[in-house]
Amino acid sequence: MGGGPAAYVEDGAASLQDRLGAHRAESVLVAQGCVGGITCFDLLAGRFATHPEYRRALVVGANRTCEAYWNRMDTHSLLFSDGAAAAVAGRGHPGLRWRASEVITDGRCADLFLLEQGGAADPFRGGEEPAPARDAWDLMEFFDYDAERFEAFVDLMNDRVREVVARACKRIGVSVSDLARVVLLNDNLSTLTKVADKLGVPLDRTNLDISMEHGHFGAADHILNLRHHRASGDFRAGDLIALAGMGRGMHWGCTLLEC
Repeated sequence: MGGGPAAYVEDGAASLQDRLGAHRAESVLVAQGCVGGITCFDLLAGRFATHPEYRRALVVGANRTCEAYWNRMDTHSLLFSDGAAAAVAGRGHPGLRWRASEVITDGRCADLFLLEQGGAADPFRGGEEPAPARDAWDLMEFFDYDAERFEAFVDLMNDRVREVVARACKRIGVSVSDLARVVLLNDNLSTLTKVADKLGVPLDRTNLDISMEHGHFGAADHILNLRHHRASGDFRAGDLIALAGMGRGMHWGCTLLEC
C-alpha cells in the first residue's frame, strides 16, 4: 500500500498473500459482498478438484464500516460490525466436509446499493464532504418509489434464500428437512424469522443467538458463526449444515457442510 489518505489496495487477497509471506500460494479475491463467505467454499472445491497438488487453503472474510458514510447503528435494519475471520481448509479433512454449493445471481439489482462517490479508502475525495450513505428512502428510488414493488423485492430476496438452499440439498439427494442447522447472515429478529419460516427451520436451529449479540460482519459472518456453533457443541458427527444468505450484486448462495 502507498502512503497518504487516498491509498487503497486493489487486490486485498494478493496484498494479504504478500504480508503472510506465502509468495507461492495462489490468491483469489471474492467480491460478492456478504455472500462471499459462502461462495468461497465452491471455489475451494473446484481448485482442489483441478489441482491435485493443492493440500491446504486459507479462507478469510472481513468487514469494515466506513463511519464517514454509514451510521452503523441506524442506517440499515441491522447492526454493522467490524471484524474478520479466517479458516484453514485441508484436502481430506474429516470434519466440516464440503458437500455442495449453489449460487443465484440477478444482475438487474447490481446498482441497488450504489455508492455515488468515494469509499472507505478515500471518503472525502480531496477534502470534499463525503456523499451520504444510501438509506432506505434512497433505495426506494430504484423501485420508482413504488412501495408494492419494494415489498415484492424484499419477499423475493428471502424466497431466493429458500430456493438456493433447496437447490443445494437436491444436488446431493437430501431435503431441507434433513439439515441439522442453517447458518444465515447475521440479521435482525424479523428477517431471520421470515427466512427461517420460508425454510421450515426452527429459529433455535439458526444463528439467531450470535446475530443478536454481535451484529453483521459481512463476508466474515459464516466463518465466525461456524466457530461459535462448533465451540458451543451445536454440531454432532454426521450433521448436515447449510450456510446461506445473500450479497449485494445481487447474489444468493448456499454451501452444505457435513460434520
